[in-house]
Order: sequence, then structure tokens, then C-alpha cells
Amino acid sequence: MTLYHYVRTKDELLALLLDAVMGEMVLGEDEQLPDDWRAALTVLAVRGRDAILRHPWILDITDDPALGPNSVRHFDQTLQAVASLDVDLGTKLDIASMVDEYVYGYCLHDRNDLAKSSSSDEMIDYVSGLIETGSYPQLSRLADEIGLTESWAQIEARLREPDRFERNLRCLLDGVQVGLSR
Repeated sequence: MTLYHYVRTKDELLALLLDAVMGEMVLGEDEQLPDDWRAALTVLAVRGRDAILRHPWILDITDDPALGPNSVRHFDQTLQAVASLDVDLGTKLDIASMVDEYVYGYCLHDRNDLAKSSSSDEMIDYVSGLIETGSYPQLSRLADEIGLTESWAQIEARLREPDRFERNLRCLLDGVQVGLSR
């Protein structure tokens, strides 16, 4: 009850919490975004990922809390990142949304899927049973080629590579750049 002496409602509390996390995503007054749109979006994406990974509970807020000044600043900085692109506002918003959705999806996957501690042996046994049904031709072919244990080891290693976020963000931005040149 003491908390509600300072905030009136749960919605107000969620808005304050979200805005505090958004404050970690935005650049400070003394920081500048790069002029290049890709570099600028990368800076914002990495900052966003880092903030969410520090505060993974933010992914559990399902309501849309009111926007605070840091949320609006993040949106403004994102518009600044894509300002140099010679495309309409709708396309700029699509690009910005694509990057934000990648960041949130990456963080959600990191928290929910990669944090699970099920043993590789259990997973390999499970997948092996599924392969035996004949309904998984690509996994069956992979298991025949290099073995299911080695396949699973490579899959897990790839998903846990420290540069995975940046590597896949580059691929996403490569696709955007190709689309812009059409």
C-alpha cells in the first residue's frame, strides 16, 4: 500500500516502469546517432536489446501503458535513424517496426527458449522419436548425414553464439537495403 502513496494506479506504475527501461534504450543528450541509417538503427537495436536483457520482466507487460517521455524520445531517435532514407513515412515506420520487433523477438526467444535447461539427451530422444514417424524429412536427412547428436550440438551452439544478435540484425538490414534499391 505504501507504493500507492506515490502512484495512483497499476497503469501509472507500469507506465513509469516502462519509461524507466526506455530511458536505458535512448541516447543521452551528449550522445549522437551515426549519420548512416544502418549504423544508427544498429546502435538503437543493441541498446534496446541490452536494456531488455537487463529487465526481462518488461516482456511480460501485456497492456500498453501510457507513453512517457523516454518512449517518445526512443520513437523520435528511431525516426532520426531512418530520416536519411529517401522513402515515404510508411516505409520508414515499417523499417523501424521491423527492427524493434526483431529486438523484442530476440529477447523473448533468449529468455524463454535458450534459458531452459532441458538436457540435450532428452531433446535428442524426443526428436529421434519424432523422426521415426517419417513426418520430418529434413531432420531425418540431417540425422542420416551427420547424426542427431552432432546436429543438435551444432544447432545449440549456433543459437548461443555471442554475435548471433548482431549477425542476424545485419542480415535483416541487408534485406531492407536490397528492398530499398528496387
